[in-house]
Amino acid sequence: MAAITNYTTLAAAIPAWDKRSYSADVLDEIIGLADAEFRLELGPLYPRETTATLSFVSGSASFSSRFIRPLALIVDTYGRIPFRSSVEVKSNNASGLSGVPVMAAVDGDVIITYPAYTGDADFVY
Repeated sequence: MAAITNYTTLAAAIPAWDKRSYSADVLDEIIGLADAEFRLELGPLYPRETTATLSFVSGSASFSSRFIRPLALIVDTYGRIPFRSSVEVKSNNASGLSGVPVMAAVDGDVIITYPAYTGDADFVY
């Protein structure tokens, strides 16, 4: 069996070990349940994080549904953008400003920024 070094190799190893085939959704659920169990047993000693580059258009970007909590949103040159409540970000966005974000929030399956930002940012979760 090959070494498990990332999500892709883990997802490939499960059916090989179990000698069954699973859909991508079922594999996501198996891995998510195991991850939750590890977190319950190991608590804060089990940090698992990853980074994805998100493309923002007019202040919002979609992200993976396989995330537990946001850790950071980093825009090149400007650094970390603090997370606030979605209510606070939406109420500030009523002004219609755009530019470098000063705050962000998770709103369902998107991240929103204030002011509305267009460009790439690294999402650490």
